This record gives sequence, structure tokens and C-alpha cells, in this order.
Amino acid sequence: MSQLSDNRTAQRNSKCPSDLQRDSKTFVYELRTLVEIAQIHETEIHIPDELTKTMNNALTEAFAIHCRAIIYFLFAHRSSLRSTDNVEHSFGKLFESDVIASDFSPSWPSNSANQTVSNALVECIRRSNKEVAHITTERRELNLPDGKLASQWDISLLTNEIAGHVNVFLNDVSPLKFDEQALEETRKIVADRLRLKSTGHGRQNAWMTGKTSNH
Repeated sequence: MSQLSDNRTAQRNSKCPSDLQRDSKTFVYELRTLVEIAQIHETEIHIPDELTKTMNNALTEAFAIHCRAIIYFLFAHRSSLRSTDNVEHSFGKLFESDVIASDFSPSWPSNSANQTVSNALVECIRRSNKEVAHITTERRELNLPDGKLASQWDISLLTNEIAGHVNVFLNDVSPLKFDEQALEETRKIVADRLRLKSTGHGRQNAWMTGKTSNH
């Protein structure tokens, strides 16, 4: 199935614009938190050695969950998300209570079909499910105090890619459905992030791991 024809929202009930305005504030919270975690990671902040691994793990896991939520928001109108290298993740059932990008912009499914999606973005969904949100066999030894494995996430790359997708989404968002203040904040968050990306400042310390020291 092509990305353009993969749209499972045809039978989806339209949401009330006033309700969507309230839901848009939840989206901007997710985006703001994602970007702020990236900024914390990209800035040299001293953390006592005894807390470093715990703090890094907590930030990694928070990033993964927020990233998963935004990817689902952007692309869950499809049955699956596929990268240019054919890495694919199938989305689960779309519930009426789920709030997704096409609720705010009916043209988003066709506009998003032309967006390039990286392997890392698709893998982020699977990894957040298997390495964070559930207790699975894939977490054996991972990020444990005496474990041999540390999770690695390219936080800057993922944040920059999401900012690019959200930037396209914003082009056709209905102001009747998106809270005015939330929309203004979203535009600012995205513009600031893309500006950092263009100057190369969003690539500092790209990997966050379950490390035990700042040194």
C-alpha cells in the first residue's frame, strides 16, 4: 500500500473544534517537553556522579515516551509507518479517544505522504515499546546498575526530524481547531529548533546512554 493511499481515517467521526482546541494544548506540552529534554542533553550540565546514570536513564525514557506520542500523533492516520529504507512499524487500533494530526488538518494525510521518514524515527516506536513502556526480554541487562548494555538514542537527530514534520503539519492547521496560544507556541518551538539545526548547534552530544559518569 502506498503512503498516499494508506489513510484509515475515512470512517473516523469528526471531533468538535472546541474539544480539539483543548487537545492542542496537550500536543504542545508533548512537543515542548521533547525539545526541552533535547536541550538539556545538548547542554553541559554537571550532575553528581552518583546520580548520573539514574538521571540519564530517566531523561532517555521520558524522551522515548514523548517521542512515541508525537510520532503516533503525526502518522497514526496510516496503518503503518515505513522509512525510505523500508523499515516498518504497524500501528495498533486507532481509538476514537486518540487525537491525531489529521483531526486538525484534513490535508495532512496527503501532505505527509511526501515526507521522508528515517529508520531511527520508525525504530523509535518499537524501541520505546520494547525498551521503556513494557517489561520485555529485550531489556535484559539494559541500563541496569550492573548491566552490560546501555541504550543509545540519537536525541538530536530525532528531535530535529520531528520538528521538520511538525513544521509541515502547521502549514494547514485550522485555527478554528488549534488553540491560538498553543499554535503560537508550537510555531515558536519549531522555528527555534530548526534554527538550531541549521546552525549545527542541535548535534552536540547526540547520544544519550545509560552511562555512569559525566567524564
